[in-house]
Amino acid sequence: MMRSLPAAGRSIAEARAAGVVFLGGAQLWGAFEPLDLMIFDGQASRLCRPQRLIVAAGAHERGLPFPGWTLPGVMTTGAAQTLLRSYAVLPGRRVLVAGNGPLNLQVALELARRRGGGRRRGSNSRAGRACGPPRPSPGC
Repeated sequence: MMRSLPAAGRSIAEARAAGVVFLGGAQLWGAFEPLDLMIFDGQASRLCRPQRLIVAAGAHERGLPFPGWTLPGVMTTGAAQTLLRSYAVLPGRRVLVAGNGPLNLQVALELARRRGGGRRRGSNSRAGRACGPPRPSPGC
């Protein structure tokens, strides 16, 4: 059910009055157990430990620039998965899947299966834990 803008504004005001904190425009870049979330609020990264969490839809893959990122054959994990699933095309004969997170692991597995195996060189899927446990930020 769509609400009119004034009705939506009242709902937001009611939620805030009930103690709900909105972090509009914040970017979630790390999630740890049990509910430790690392966010970037536009000025700094900080740790949030909410009692309850609602994540608004609209997430998308975000490729960050690095030296060589515009070269032919360099693509995001999602692009490699789209090539494979939609067109049955491998992104190359030799593929490096870099980064961390479940999508990278899933795509690496799909690429290896499609190719009939492959050599696994290593995984940095635990890279987010390398710096130790995050510390809470005031007010979050």
